[in-house]
Parts: sequence; C-alpha cells; structure tokens
Amino acid sequence: MAADLLRKSGFPQFTVGQTLAARDEFVLAMGTPASSQEANEAAASLVPLTIAYDDAELIHVPRRSFAVRELSADRVYWTVEADYGFDSRPLSAVRSTEQATSVASFAISNTSQQRYFSKAVVARYGAEVNAGNLIGVSRDGIRGVDVPVSRGEISRVAFLPSSQVTVEYVRTLQTLAGQATNLSSYMGFAQGELLFLGASGDRRPEGDWQVTFRFGVSVNETGITVAAPPGYDSLTGISKRGWEYLDVFYEDVEYETPIPLIAQAPLSATVHRVFDEVNFATALAIPSL
Repeated sequence: MAADLLRKSGFPQFTVGQTLAARDEFVLAMGTPASSQEANEAAASLVPLTIAYDDAELIHVPRRSFAVRELSADRVYWTVEADYGFDSRPLSAVRSTEQATSVASFAISNTSQQRYFSKAVVARYGAEVNAGNLIGVSRDGIRGVDVPVSRGEISRVAFLPSSQVTVEYVRTLQTLAGQATNLSSYMGFAQGELLFLGASGDRRPEGDWQVTFRFGVSVNETGITVAAPPGYDSLTGISKRGWEYLDVFYEDVEYETPIPLIAQAPLSATVHRVFDEVNFATALAIPSL
C-alpha cells in the first residue's frame, strides 16, 4: 500500500522559550481504504523524526510523539499531528550541542577481488597464444589476478525519542544487522544497493538518543559478461542488484593454441539473493532522506 504525506499550510509551528518545541500537521493519503493500524504504521515511517529550526544556526528538533485520526469517511485520508521538542532541556544547551552534531557521513575504501578476464586486451608479445580476455591461462587452468575494487560505507545519525529506543527496537536492529538490504529506494540508493551493517547509540543528557546507523554500498549492475575461451560462448546480458551473488558454473575445456591449454568455459550463471529485503524506513524507524 503506497502512502503519501503532505504537510499542511502554516506548519511546522515552533514555540521558543526556555526550551524549544514544535507542532506539525500533515494529511496522510493512504491510496486505498486503510485501518487505523495501517495508517499508524504508514505515519511512523513517513513523519520526520526531526525537523529543522534555524535562527541563524541549524537545530534538529526530535519527534516526541504523533497521533493519527480519520479525515475522510472512506478511511483513505487521515490527519497526522506530530509533537517535537527537547522536553525540559534548556535552549542554550540545545544550541551548544547541535553546533557539534553530524547528520550523515560516508567513506570510500577498497578491497580486492579475483578477476579471471580483462575488459580489453591492449597488446600481446611473443608466441601467439589465443586466450581471448582470460588472464593467467596455463596448462593447469586459469590463475586470474587480484585487483582492487571500491567499497562504500555510509553512516547516518538520527535523534530518537527515548520512547522509541526500547529493548524490542534494539533486538530488531540486532536481527537486521548484516542480514538485510533495502526493499525500495532509500537515501537516494536503488533497491538492493544498501546493506544494513549495524547501529550504535548513546543516550544524551536531555533524554533522547543519538543513534548512528551504518550501511554498506554496492551498486546494481547490468550488462555483465562472463568471458569464455576462444571457440566457446560467453555469458552476456547478466543483471544483478548490488548485494546479490552471481554464481557461475564452469567446465574445464582443452583447446589448441601453439600448445594445448586447459581453461574454464562458463556453462550457466545464477543470481542469488542471500539477504532479506526490508523496508528500512519502517524497520529502522528512520525515514529516507
């Protein structure tokens, strides 16, 4: 069930005094008639966990609670009222903490991967050995070569109310860590490109939690080719999502160049999904950026 959240005109409304609070109102469009539970679940994933207040310095105000009620008799449209604030935390303390707050970060590094065929042959020297794009072909098989490949990781910081960070919530994060990829587009990444790696949290003096979520990034691929020795068919047109596994079945073949060589020819390729697919906005309770 696809749902949309539309902010009402004139919101959010901030109250600035000894502390900082806000009230926000939305119209939740469910698309089809929905139950109260379905509307609440949709609101939980769509209503922002923080809203920005800027009086010359950006302050992220955490969500404390929200309430959902029917707007139309057909139960398609609902009103959502959300409450934001820092409880009794002084505004001066909010400002000093928020100035040092990081919302998101990323890191790009590399790891190694075994490659058995090149993207192109640049030149050959010496005796003509027609091995195509295969690397390290010998009488005993194909050795291949280790090459560096990029590896991305993204961290995202969210400020969660203490009512949300329960034992059950922590157990959910533990269950998903290293086991789940994004079921739909999330934080600008297409389905299957993010792997939830884990999270860490610290309770702040004002009572809410600062939680850091970590995601591994692996981009989706199309047009993959598994090369074959000359005289054998390569496998082409393969597509896989980022964290899916490409399993290739080979057979040993012998073919004549100036000397007989043993190589491996691909017979079939299978794309496996090895992780669960999860709606991160709902399961992690942090909406997409």
